[in-house]
Amino acid sequence: MYATHARAIQAWARKSPDNLARVIQLSIVSAHAPFSRIVHDMQACVDETPAMPGILYGWKNKAFGDIWESRDAIAWNLADICDLAGSCRLPDLAWRKDAADYALCYLAGFHGLGLAKAGFALQMGLGLSGCLDVHNLRKAGYSPSVCRMNTARAKNRPEPSRQTMLKRTMAYNRVVYTMGGTERLWDAWCEDMAARNPKTYKSAHHVSSLHCEALGV
Repeated sequence: MYATHARAIQAWARKSPDNLARVIQLSIVSAHAPFSRIVHDMQACVDETPAMPGILYGWKNKAFGDIWESRDAIAWNLADICDLAGSCRLPDLAWRKDAADYALCYLAGFHGLGLAKAGFALQMGLGLSGCLDVHNLRKAGYSPSVCRMNTARAKNRPEPSRQTMLKRTMAYNRVVYTMGGTERLWDAWCEDMAARNPKTYKSAHHVSSLHCEALGV
């Protein structure tokens, strides 16, 4: 599943800033919405159909637009973060953890994203971090507070310092790796979604494939 679908999305995302932005936008569209609608909802938003306002309500509309407007800077900055981490000549796992912490700290600062959705975007687009939602956190015995970022853009609160944000992203990613890492989280989520919704999804592979279908990959 991850080896097939997430890898295909990552290869596609690397081709252009536009593609990477669409991956991040997919994480926004998926927030607080049935995953079974992800293909319809993402295509409606990209094509700007009459259904779009009902999908991108409130904060989601601004978040979706901000990512598209900032797509060149996002692609450059994330590439720079990964290049700097790679230049340290660390072993592969150490490099990935280092890159994941700084990439998540950067992306989670965008309006409305926060840790979970930024983690999901990085999981899909770069093979870093992962998506920790309330369901899988509670199933593993963790508090949902792991995902709380409390960014100023999202909640109109005083903006936390960069050091505070980085500490939170590092704590978040520690849970990602404790729960099996980027690939295992993807596969486990798809397996669980299929098991809980057998009338909607044929298999975990079917769940995983919908990420690609939503992006046209």
